[in-house]
Amino acid sequence: MGELFFHNVTGQKRAAGHLSDMVRTGRILHAMILTGDAGSGRHELAEAFGAALLCEHPVERDGFLEACGECRSCHQAKSGANPDLITVRNVDPKTGKMKPPGVDDIRRMRDSVAILPYYADHKVYILPLADKMGAQAQNALLKTLEEPPAYAVLLLLAGSTDGLLPTVLSRSVTLRLQAVSSDLIEKDLVSRGIDPKKAHRYASLANGNPGRARLLSGSESYEEFFRQVTELFRDLPKKSAGDLSLASARILGTDADFDAEEEFYFLAEMYVRDLAAGLANAPSLIFHSPITYSNHTVENEPSLTFDQVERLRLAVSNARERRARNGDPVMTCELMLLSMRDALS
Repeated sequence: MGELFFHNVTGQKRAAGHLSDMVRTGRILHAMILTGDAGSGRHELAEAFGAALLCEHPVERDGFLEACGECRSCHQAKSGANPDLITVRNVDPKTGKMKPPGVDDIRRMRDSVAILPYYADHKVYILPLADKMGAQAQNALLKTLEEPPAYAVLLLLAGSTDGLLPTVLSRSVTLRLQAVSSDLIEKDLVSRGIDPKKAHRYASLANGNPGRARLLSGSESYEEFFRQVTELFRDLPKKSAGDLSLASARILGTDADFDAEEEFYFLAEMYVRDLAAGLANAPSLIFHSPITYSNHTVENEPSLTFDQVERLRLAVSNARERRARNGDPVMTCELMLLSMRDALS
C-alpha cells in the first residue's frame, strides 16, 4: 500500500480535494480515469481515495477528509490486504514488471464485482496502465461500466486518455493530475532524507514528476549516467561517427535501476529545450543551471541559430518516432547523435 493519505501526495491538492469531497458528501462516481505520468501520484491518490472511502472513521486533516489510519480497514489497506480495495494486477512472470490488465484479468474482476463488499459499503478497484489495455480487455470492461452495482467504484489509471476507447471514456469521468513545481518536489525529497543539494538537482530533473525524482535520487548509477550524457552533448561537434557508435552502445547498455534508453531521450529533449531557452533569453532548468556537471552553458556554445535548434529538435523527434516503430535501439540512437552533430557543425 502506498501513501494512504491525501495530504501525503505531493503537489496534487486539486485532484485530492475533488476525491476528498466525494467522500465527504457521499456523492461517489462509479468510474473515474486518473490521468498523469507514471510517478505523478495517480496510484497514491487512488489508494488514498479507496482507503478514505472504506475507512470506518474518516478524519479531517489538512483540509481533506481522509482515512484515519487506525481502524481495521486502514490497517488492512496499509498491508495491501483489504478485500474491498483491489488492484487489478497483471505481472509479467519473467520480468516482474507490471503489464496492462488483459481480458482474462478483466473477466476475473467482473466476477469479483458481482460479490458484495466484505466489510464496507463500497468495493474499490484500481486498474493500472488502463490506457495500455487492448480493445478486447476494454470491451470486457464495458459491461461493468454500463451497469455497475451501487457499491462498485472503478479507478482507471492512465498516462492519457488517447489509448482508451470512446465507449470507455463516455462512461467515466476524467480527473487530470497536474505537473508539480520543482520547489514542492525538492521539499518532498528533503523530507525523505535526501541531501538538499541533491534534492535540488533531482527536482530540476523531475520534469514536474515527484515519482521520477524519487526514483532518480535513489539510483546508485544515475549520477554517472548523467555525467556521461552531458559530456557527450558538450563534445558532440568533435565526435567522429565511430565515437558516436561506441557512445550509443555504451549508454544504451548501461546496467541501471532506471530505463537508460528512455532517460537518454528525455535528456536529449531537455538539452534541445535548454538551447532554445538560451536563445530566447528564457530561464533553463537542466543543462544551463548550477546543477550541471560540466560548464556546458549557452554562453560557451558556438553562436547557434533557431534553424540549428530546430534541426536538433527534429533529430530527437525522429528518433522517438523510429523507436515507436520498433527501430533498432543502438542504430536509432547513433543516427540521432549524427544528426545532432551535423546540426551543431
